Amino acid sequence: MQKTLFCIKANVFCYILNDSRIKNPNKVMSMKIIVPLLLVAVIAVSGCTGFPDVFGGDVIKVQTRSVEETPKDPIVVKDIHTIPTSPVLPDQEVVLSFVVENRDKIHPVRNIVVDLFNAPGFRPEDAKDSSSPNYGKLCNSNIGVCRPSAESNVPCGNTGKCGIPSLLPGEERLIQYKLLAPSREQIANIRTQARLDFKVLYDFDSSMNFVIPAVNRDEIIRRQRAGQKIDMVFDKSFSSGPVRIDVEPLGVNYLLDNFETILLFNIKNVGSGTILKSEIPAAVTAGQGSSAGAIRISVPDDQACARIGGTCQDLRSSCTGSYYRFLCSGGNDRQCCATVAQKINIPDDTFCTRLGGTCTTAVCDGTSAQFLCPGSNENQCCLPTGTASSTTPAQDACNACLERIGWDLSQCIDECAGGGTFIKGPVPPSKGLQIIFPPELQVTVRQGDVLSEIFGTPTFSAQGSTFTNQKPIQIFRDKSQTSLRFPVKLTGATYDLFKSTQIPFRSYEIKSKVFYTYELRNNVDITINIFENV
Repeated sequence: MQKTLFCIKANVFCYILNDSRIKNPNKVMSMKIIVPLLLVAVIAVSGCTGFPDVFGGDVIKVQTRSVEETPKDPIVVKDIHTIPTSPVLPDQEVVLSFVVENRDKIHPVRNIVVDLFNAPGFRPEDAKDSSSPNYGKLCNSNIGVCRPSAESNVPCGNTGKCGIPSLLPGEERLIQYKLLAPSREQIANIRTQARLDFKVLYDFDSSMNFVIPAVNRDEIIRRQRAGQKIDMVFDKSFSSGPVRIDVEPLGVNYLLDNFETILLFNIKNVGSGTILKSEIPAAVTAGQGSSAGAIRISVPDDQACARIGGTCQDLRSSCTGSYYRFLCSGGNDRQCCATVAQKINIPDDTFCTRLGGTCTTAVCDGTSAQFLCPGSNENQCCLPTGTASSTTPAQDACNACLERIGWDLSQCIDECAGGGTFIKGPVPPSKGLQIIFPPELQVTVRQGDVLSEIFGTPTFSAQGSTFTNQKPIQIFRDKSQTSLRFPVKLTGATYDLFKSTQIPFRSYEIKSKVFYTYELRNNVDITINIFENV
């Protein structure tokens, strides 16, 4: 029987109502209910009685539970003002100010860029200074002519891009532009209406995890004989952020033996702004280096283990220290036996420069990497787009983790990893969509279909099979229009395990993440008028 989710007071509390009992929906919505409890996450529950025309549909009941983190807009622009207020006089100094705030309580926001991209007739504050490079220039004459004032503490790069490398949870920043209003000659003594348009861009990533149940065919037959139903749960968890990944099964919402279940993924814009270029860009592929924010490191043989004074050996051998994974070539049974690693002191910004980058507090035109530069967290390593991979950056990244952060080796596995893994700590992840299926599930990729055209060949690891989009995913009317269709079934080994051990049912988690740049636009109207014109 279909059930309806009924939420009150902006999703603070939810009721599940049977459709057959809602005679008058208007009456239901007009009920006066006081809800004293506020929830951090919105939890929605719905039920389904099954599919009578599908094998097992008469005894299988799958309940869907969703948990959604907030906020949808981690970055907000508020307190937009001009001083003096409109109208202003010709040639008068005008300050445009607004506040950028990170309202996410957990995640910092990276690479925040502010841009006054349209200010017709307005000039930078030093436009009258003959010794200034901006002498006689208009804001709209070129990129970066009108920049945030020094008081805003928003550094600018050589290309005119200005912004904040990182904004911590709950942190906010006042942005000010000091401008000169158009002159009397420019407005020809006529009351003139102008609009100051600005935008704020930032990098963010959103995740969605969901759990899909798998059922043994023999269990269904036993339940049919006993006249009993199977109750299972289909869980979905959404992280905060303005872009959401969602998934819906096509028809049957559970796995059965070695039969395929179709999962349809989609990407939605649920925030108040837009996704940059209305697309999720292509992710970095293996061997490309850093074309979109990720550096691929390959440490040959057993050098990663030897570098920390360890020895690669079989796990069954005795070890006087501790075993560490991912530092040796070969399979998972071959690991690094090592004691506490000796720290290597490389001073100043050597970690960054060996990667081909520059330590700076300004906005980076390429990829901004943390933990590779001395000083505050805002002093980050700016890596040029297309940085090639090498064994030296891998060593430096490992040393950077051990020396600068002070972690022991067990906490620096990602930075000290070999075998072609991605550095997770100092380098932000790549743009694009990533979906990880556990090892127990198999995705059928057929050459020439949409799945193979967009995602290509997946990569395989101990985590399972990972799909990353090799082509951009277009967003139309705030939703992806491309069919992200994944045929999924149990692998042969998992199916055999179900049959041989009579496992009635199990659930498997599929993880997904999307990395993107988000854009917020705003404006303020302002009138320029001479004093005599009333």
